[in-house]
Amino acid sequence: MTYASVATGFKGGGVNPAIYRAEQIVPFGPEKLTAYEVGAKASLLDRHVNVDISGFFNKYDDIQLVINDGIGIFAPPANIPVNGGAADVKGIEAEVNASFGGFKADASFSALDFKYTYIRPGTGIQPGFITPYTPTTKWSVGAQYAIHLDSNDGLILTPRIDANYQSDIYSIAGNDALSHTSGYTLVNAHLKLADNNQNWSVDLTASNLLNKYYYTSAYSELYGLEGVVLAQVGPPRQISATLRYDF
Repeated sequence: MTYASVATGFKGGGVNPAIYRAEQIVPFGPEKLTAYEVGAKASLLDRHVNVDISGFFNKYDDIQLVINDGIGIFAPPANIPVNGGAADVKGIEAEVNASFGGFKADASFSALDFKYTYIRPGTGIQPGFITPYTPTTKWSVGAQYAIHLDSNDGLILTPRIDANYQSDIYSIAGNDALSHTSGYTLVNAHLKLADNNQNWSVDLTASNLLNKYYYTSAYSELYGLEGVVLAQVGPPRQISATLRYDF
């Protein structure tokens, strides 16, 4: 099956809500997006494998971005929302699911190409920059297998492992080095024991199995003559157990 769609929408404007000085009371207009998408869905190998793939092109106008108005000495600088420019956004997304008896696997991939077509002067944004918290590449992959522990299929043990990746991001529109967060890959593991009727189950989960040290965001903040970089550290390895019983 193939499909195509066109959609449009907007995000309303307003007035800067965070002010320290009267001149920071500035309005900003709505941003607008027109999205074009084509895709295909297919079932293969007697419906054991399902594939979804799509490509999109977005016209992004009057993008609402938050910029820093400079260094404050007697008052801190303010983050001011403005309509920073316009951009073309292209990308692809793909998803595959496979199921062969007790074996199941899934994978997904997305890639995005963001390019400014217009940049409002005075924002500090340069060609080649990208909007905040926008990874250009993401993927995930996982697999599991259901093991029947007795001949009556009364107990089923299902181990699963999966991994996911996110590429670099910036936390501010200015894309400076101090607001950069490197990409990372996380591995998770699961072990589920359940009866065949799914009346009860015990699920052990280990998230961030390899105990990777990573940041989810970083943000540079200037005040007076001092500079501070704030960063959010991702959760370490966490192991949890869940017991479920349906009455």
